[in-house]
Amino acid sequence: MWHYSKTVDVPLYRAGDLGMVLQIEDVDREKVGALLLRQASPLRKFVTLAPKRADAVHVFAARLRKEHGLASWSRYANLANHWFVDREPREDGTPR
Repeated sequence: MWHYSKTVDVPLYRAGDLGMVLQIEDVDREKVGALLLRQASPLRKFVTLAPKRADAVHVFAARLRKEHGLASWSRYANLANHWFVDREPREDGTPR
């Protein structure tokens, strides 16, 4: 029987970095400090969502095609949880 799991890396922040965030004019320090577990942070309004990994890889492969003329594509290996970017080489092995 297969057991499948993924891990997620979570960035850690230094206390000094958070202190600088709390000095932003629109941040209510007391409100941030009084948050209970699983409450939405008022700091969310300062954050934009990071692009999804799939979108970033597809854009990268598309830019290789457009800007460098490479016949390239991307594919995802689900069990390995890895994205691969590949290209079609010329007959002599150099990129197209």
